[in-house]
Amino acid sequence: MGFSVERRPFSLELARLRKILEDNRFLLPITLAILIMVPFWAPNVWVVRIFVAANLFAIFAISWNLLVGYTGQISFGHAFFFGGGAYASILLNKYLGISPPFAMAVSGLICGLVGFLLGYPCLRVRGVYLALMTWAFPLIFIGIIMYFGKIFGREMGISGYEGLSSSIAVNYFASLGLLLLVMLMVSVIVNSKLGLIIKGIRDNEVLAEFVGIHVSRYKVMIFALSGILAGIAGGFYAHFFGSITPELLSVDMSILVIIMVIVGGLGSTMGPIMGAYLVTFLNNYLLFIPELRMMIYSFALIVILSLRPQGLLPWSPKIRFRTGR
Repeated sequence: MGFSVERRPFSLELARLRKILEDNRFLLPITLAILIMVPFWAPNVWVVRIFVAANLFAIFAISWNLLVGYTGQISFGHAFFFGGGAYASILLNKYLGISPPFAMAVSGLICGLVGFLLGYPCLRVRGVYLALMTWAFPLIFIGIIMYFGKIFGREMGISGYEGLSSSIAVNYFASLGLLLLVMLMVSVIVNSKLGLIIKGIRDNEVLAEFVGIHVSRYKVMIFALSGILAGIAGGFYAHFFGSITPELLSVDMSILVIIMVIVGGLGSTMGPIMGAYLVTFLNNYLLFIPELRMMIYSFALIVILSLRPQGLLPWSPKIRFRTGR
């Protein structure tokens, strides 16, 4: 007497796995439980520091995704807000004596105000011209840093300022809490009437204007909000790592956040977070082979854009921009 085992086709198993991954009722609680326990199961402090960096880069990626993935405003210079928030928070702390949490909040507001002001000239251009204009913003800031070297420290940057906390666990849970707060806020926005409007602007700006939507107002609003989120993340990053340099404003930093979002999935809620975690850990483990790091990134990006342009995660939507009139 024998027994026969029914074998399911591999495609059915993949479909079942995808359904489980797409069901946030299972994914989010499991992921959150793992993240909450990081300081307890991490083998050393270095791993926890990478998780803190991943949380902050995830916020940075969410801010870029809000601007590009949901509103369709292409930015190649988002490091301007991340690095700007870092410098603003440190200057407020070091020269005015403002505590790190308040300095981070104020730096975010400053970046939001700058984003609001810069959003208006950006309305005059679109597509590749908008990308080039945003790419110039961090380069201008780097020039200011070099010119006012006594304040900004030129290439050496700034160090010797107050950190958020001496406890790695406190820093980790603060970064995780901030990430969850930002994720919740952005999720509420994109699933609200405002989210419907900005996605409509992304998909067809001409039609949005035709039905009476004040496109310019919403574009500037999202530009400012994206700046606030990136600025707060940059401020936290600066206080956690203890020193800042103009590298935070470099083209590499702007490209890094783009890679994070594209890898995870442009225009999705969880995609930028997962992309930020993957790229951050990969980036830290590739520090030992810096000559190959950018080559690996470039090759991976080409493969992803060719085979799965909507991102690696199964819930990543397919997005097509219409930037011309």
